[in-house]
Formats: sequence, structure tokens, C-alpha cells
Amino acid sequence: MNFPRRVLGAVAAAIALTVALGGCTPGGGEASELLVEGFSPAEQRDFSESLVQLRRIPGVSEVSWIATPDSYWESFATIEVAVSEAFAEQQLAVVASTMSRYDGNGEGAGLPISFSIRLSGDDEAEFTVSGLGLPRTEVVENYRYWREITAATQLTMTMNLHSTVFVRDEHMRAISAPAEADPRQPLRQIIDNYDALAALSPPEDSPVGALSTADNGVFEFWSIPGLQSSGSLPPLEVLNLAERLGSLFPLRTNASLTAEPEGGESFPEGVSVRWASDSMLQQSRQVDLLFPEYREEDWPALVAAAAATSRLPGFSFEYFSFDRDFSFHTSTCEGTIQKTDDDQALFDAVQASGVALLDGAAPGQCIPDFDDGY
Repeated sequence: MNFPRRVLGAVAAAIALTVALGGCTPGGGEASELLVEGFSPAEQRDFSESLVQLRRIPGVSEVSWIATPDSYWESFATIEVAVSEAFAEQQLAVVASTMSRYDGNGEGAGLPISFSIRLSGDDEAEFTVSGLGLPRTEVVENYRYWREITAATQLTMTMNLHSTVFVRDEHMRAISAPAEADPRQPLRQIIDNYDALAALSPPEDSPVGALSTADNGVFEFWSIPGLQSSGSLPPLEVLNLAERLGSLFPLRTNASLTAEPEGGESFPEGVSVRWASDSMLQQSRQVDLLFPEYREEDWPALVAAAAATSRLPGFSFEYFSFDRDFSFHTSTCEGTIQKTDDDQALFDAVQASGVALLDGAAPGQCIPDFDDGY
């Protein structure tokens, strides 16, 4: 087995969303009760001052904070602000303006914290801002968008908004659904309310659906059990595929990732569909199944999952475990094919199932060829 080919293909691309949606560690309330690990004395003073300033905003019912150690976004703490539903946008604008004082004004790193907004009495819905320097108008517009998609999907969605690393005037929003008793429920809700959601986050074939480009300064990512997407809303058939796969294997929640099976509770077991509106990106459209070990009794479900995937053009399919792995691509490969005997065995089984394969479908992993200037 070519380990680097498999594990990097199955794991690395998922990290970009997973780190954005990682969990937090409860820290405390008043800044005087617990110093924030990683803060310099000056940062601690600014942090304490920001809490005082936020508590002075009219209508803010509660201000608390939690520690976020080792955050990918270098945010060592998140301030949680509870606002009233009737005046949430007005209060958010004041909160954003208050926190922008600690951004560094482009001359320094600024205070490494985030702030989140929730409606008083609602402990689940959360809108988090990790870029303190974002203009308050953009923060409010994204908050409004978050409320709209929450209403459209009838789900308690969370959104993390932050400025991009390279361009100060651009920002990225990462949207996720909370854990449900049934991990398939968020996907079903999005399918049931697809038309309402498409009016807000247009599909790929819409002329205004290029959320993955910088045309409007917004990069959008979604992560729900069984699906990771970037850019425009995936076509309905992609969501239906994810739901079909969820009837065969557990949907992966992408809560954490590791390349080692030790401590099995943290291995990202299950199936997930990856979709990017830019089909030229490597591994932009892929079904991947990750398991610590291969089980012979899973073979019929594995073949059924591959057969379901084969109906969509431009997809790659990969099953990864630490003892066996299988892959094939659904369309003509514009690049190099890496094929194993297991890949051929899976492809033969899919053909034997009677499914009509698309032109160019073949066993193995397709490694696209890119121009030197790509």
C-alpha cells in the first residue's frame, strides 16, 4: 500500500475545515479569576479592559469567556456576549466596533482573541468572529446571513467569521451544524429545505454562486455530518449521495482527525463527501470512507457506496483503512493513475453490480496534472 498517497489524500484535505470548527475548553468568567494562558502582560490588560467595555454596552445581558488553547487561528480566548433578539444587530455593531480597538490597526498582531454572539436564552446558536479588524458592516451582514440560513434550514447553525491570512479586506466564514442525536438529521433538513437555502447560498450553476472566489470578498465553507463543501452550494444530487452513503456507513462528523489508530475514539471513522465549486482543485470532489481496520462484512456496503458514487461525474472514491484501501474515479482522469489490485477488485465488483458507469471511469486514484504556474 502506498501510505503517503492514501493517508494524505484521505486526511489532509479535511483538516482545513476541521481546525476551523474545533472545540473550546471552558475557562472562566471574570478575567481576574483566571489569567489567559499564552497572553503577555499587555495582552492580559487589554483583554480585561475589553470585558469591561463590553459589559457597558446597553442591552448586553451577559459577558463571559472561555479559553481556546492551541487554537489554529491563534485565538487564546473567546469572549461570549449575550444580546437581546430585538436589537441584536444594533448591539452586534457596537460589540464589533468595541473589539476592533484591539485589532492592532494593521500595525501589529493585535489581541489574539475571538468574540461570539448569542441571543439571550439560546445556549446553542452561536456566531463567532475571529477577525477583530473586520468592518462592523461586514460583521452585521454576515450575522444577518447566519440568521437567514438558520431559518432556511430549520437548524441551529454555527458560523465562524474571520479575516483571511493574506488579504485584510477579505474574510472567510465556516458554517457547521451542531451534533444531533441522529447525525443524519442536519443533512436531511438541508435537503428538505434546499430551495430556501439555494436562494441565500446559490448553487454552482447560478451566476451569483461563486462564493469560493474573491469576487465578493467572501470564502464560504460548510461542515455537517457527512458533507464538507466550499464555495457554492452543492447540487442536490450531491446531497442525496451523501444521504445514501449515510444509510450504508456512519456519517463522519469531522470532530477530530488523526493519522494513527491508537486511542480509537479520536479516529475520524465514517463516510464523508467533499465538494468544492472549483473542480480544478485537487481532491475537490471526493467520497472518502475512513476506518481503523477493514472488515470483510463491510464489502457489500462498500460496493454499494462505490456504485452510488459512480453516477456523479468528476468524483473520486476512496476507502481507507490501515490494512486495506480501495479507490476509483468516476470520469476520465486528466493526470496520472495510481492503481492497486484492491482498486481493480472494487471496480470489477461495481461493474458486476450492473450500474452504468460513466465514460472514463476506471480503478485507482487519479492524480491531476497541474501546470507549473498553477
